[in-house]
Amino acid sequence: MRTNTLTNDSLSDMSDDQIIRIVESLKKSARKRGSDGTRSQIELCYAQRELEWRRTRREAHQAYLRRIGARPHRNFRGNTNRKTK
Repeated sequence: MRTNTLTNDSLSDMSDDQIIRIVESLKKSARKRGSDGTRSQIELCYAQRELEWRRTRREAHQAYLRRIGARPHRNFRGNTNRKTK
């Protein structure tokens, strides 16, 4: 029986590899009948949702980097022609 409960805080502290390993483990235990299987199914949903959020954020960040890479660089005041002191 799995005694650790996944929380948003614990998931946010884990690496992608750790969460992927947990997902694989939870997939196996979610097939069980009874309360252990139900608990595993719920935790599996949390872990899969965290992975999906991370993938979405990574894709959005890559798109952002592509967009700003196409623009001229600006100094902190937003002026492109002035040199900073």
